[in-house]
Amino acid sequence: MIRGYEAPHDILDYIALLSSQSKPTASMEYTDSGDMDIQLSEGVTPDKNIDEELQELYLQTGKFIIGEELGEYVQEVELPEHQQRFR
Repeated sequence: MIRGYEAPHDILDYIALLSSQSKPTASMEYTDSGDMDIQLSEGVTPDKNIDEELQELYLQTGKFIIGEELGEYVQEVELPEHQQRFR
């Protein structure tokens, strides 16, 4: 028994169990012009892409300040001897 579920003894029982669980489905077809037509079942929302997430973050902040370009930033870091390289 795993997580309160007893495995069915027959493969047909297992298939019936899987088909009785409602899972969102999707189908995909190519049109004659080569485009892809994707159909999603009701209640399914596509994942956000990175452009949508960045746009959302940009709109939430509203604190970007555009001003003069600053000079190059240099930081000196001390390395352990085994990581040091000399030219």
